[in-house]
Amino acid sequence: MSYNTIIDFCSKPSKTTYNKISGNHREFMHTVSQFIIKYNIGNIRLAYRIKDYYQNKFGNKRLMGIPVASGWRSQLPLIDTYYYDIIPDGTSLFRGSKNDEPLKNRATYFALEIGNANQYLPVNINGFMGIYKTNKELRLFRLDDLDNINSLLAFFFKRDKKMYENFKRMFVSPLVELNEVLLNSKTYQEEDGPIQLKDLIRASDTKVDFKFANWLCEQGFDGYSAGIMERYSRGRYEPAFPEEIMLCKPVDNVLLIKEMLKMKKSKNRDKLDDILTEYDVM
Repeated sequence: MSYNTIIDFCSKPSKTTYNKISGNHREFMHTVSQFIIKYNIGNIRLAYRIKDYYQNKFGNKRLMGIPVASGWRSQLPLIDTYYYDIIPDGTSLFRGSKNDEPLKNRATYFALEIGNANQYLPVNINGFMGIYKTNKELRLFRLDDLDNINSLLAFFFKRDKKMYENFKRMFVSPLVELNEVLLNSKTYQEEDGPIQLKDLIRASDTKVDFKFANWLCEQGFDGYSAGIMERYSRGRYEPAFPEEIMLCKPVDNVLLIKEMLKMKKSKNRDKLDDILTEYDVM
């Protein structure tokens, strides 16, 4: 009986089904989930669900975003001196917004996990959730590769000092500089030339990010990508800033699955997972 319940839970996770599983099986599932999360293998999303249920932390206080399994990342191909992610055709992407304006071929941000896209929906009024799939293989500049960032810092320092200062602020903000004591070591080294980072800590600011994104698109890139990164934002240190995907020409590169979903920001993870099941993007 419990075995069939586990199968039902894994195919469509819910707290109600989980509560029907015996205590010994719950403990075993939690142990396996910890292994999956630690070694980043298997169904990461399901493993985090099991961990949250087991630890009784499922609810409004839970972060709605879930780390994405690393299968979307490539083997770090080196092309023209930069490392890229090669995103496969058919990769699922999500986008939460206040309105349902159609996509335009300009720098546009997407999420790899529906919970992260959910954070961009309005709270008190309906916004729109778009569920997309890439329609071609995409080559994205890898924003969380240290060699990539230091190479661009050196390039901008020689060619474009304004862009150099802007790009530097994506990783070395006043907040980062003020928190060097917390970090125990400098995240960068001072020289007469361009700074060279020792660690990557995002200092995300919308205007700064878009200036770089627009420059990247003007150079003919498909966009940029990054896995989970540390970040300083709005005076707060975040040890696990979610994965990023920025596409330069989303009209050409993604397809909307069915219609835009009209919805408010959800506090219920089950509701988000029901959407994934309905749209077959688990």
